[in-house]
Amino acid sequence: MIIRPAKVSDAKGLATVGVRTWQSNYRGIFPDKELDLLSIEEYTERWKNALKRSIPTENLDIIVAEDPRNGVVGFVSGGKYETTHPNYDCEIGAIYVLKNYQGKGIGTKMVEKMVDLFISKGWKSMIIWVLKDNFQRGFYEKLGGISKETKIYDKWNKKYDLVGYVWEDIKEILK
Repeated sequence: MIIRPAKVSDAKGLATVGVRTWQSNYRGIFPDKELDLLSIEEYTERWKNALKRSIPTENLDIIVAEDPRNGVVGFVSGGKYETTHPNYDCEIGAIYVLKNYQGKGIGTKMVEKMVDLFISKGWKSMIIWVLKDNFQRGFYEKLGGISKETKIYDKWNKKYDLVGYVWEDIKEILK
């Protein structure tokens, strides 16, 4: 498995991972009808445009996991967003790994690579927002995240509870 920064040619892989992961991990949380309408083609165009705008930037990075035979199988995006909680230096905004590749340590390796980038920028604390009903919440706890914050996420005209997993010292993830 190759863990590396994303590039423009990864747009379709990023879109495929994002759409397929939402469709498998969030079924039963978000409306099935909406999940079924997610379009890899539409998200490919969005990713192409985003990546062409010179990602990474000072405040945003995207890391991919690439299987040499099957292409992009996961990604992590993060940085310092306008909406980042004021008590934390940065956040990871997305962690997605295709279902067949989950549970193999890929997500952890991508998070570690992202944390290395955050440390190189002088950031010390981090938050990751997770749907309260997400069955993958144990992943964040295994990484040492403390469930400390909450907020509401409005999607498809419905409100969902988010839990903010916090690391006061992101170096702890690398231990």
